[in-house]
Amino acid sequence: MTKTIILATALATIFVVSMLIAPAWSAGHVVLDKSEVKVKNGATLDVKIKVTAKIPKDESSAFGYAVLTDGGNKVLVLVTHVPAFDDSVFDDKKGGFHTHVLNLKAAAGGPCPAAAQFEVDFTVAPTDPGYKNSVKGKTVTIKNVPIDELGDAGVETIAAFLASIVGPVGSPTNVCVQVTTTLPPP
Repeated sequence: MTKTIILATALATIFVVSMLIAPAWSAGHVVLDKSEVKVKNGATLDVKIKVTAKIPKDESSAFGYAVLTDGGNKVLVLVTHVPAFDDSVFDDKKGGFHTHVLNLKAAAGGPCPAAAQFEVDFTVAPTDPGYKNSVKGKTVTIKNVPIDELGDAGVETIAAFLASIVGPVGSPTNVCVQVTTTLPPP
């Protein structure tokens, strides 16, 4: 009887742990491994982000990577959200990746899912600067970002996120952001 209880407890523990770990395995493209930020001549910023699994370029989900500066104002993102809408003339035609500089605000609930911590603040228009970027394997790079467009060069956090788009296709009312992992500034 004691062996049965111990075995049942062990199996239950393994099941619970596997349920907690499985999402990280299945969504490793939004699990950060390491990052590197270089400021060149005090004028531009280069960012390199590595994740734990190959980054999909199949245009099937909305997700991205963020560099937070200036207290959450002026967030640099490399994002894909092709299934919902194509809002960038700079989209990579394979995977839909492109850059934005935007502001965030706390998710106000309402149309955003409970897991979302932030929303894009549409009271400040996001910019679509088309910074040079690359998505290959498990690595993302963004190059030659003018620091003055980010408020400052003080990188506060590197983040990976999932995005959910609310509203009609092509003109969202809300972009909800669920942060999946973060790294302190490199």
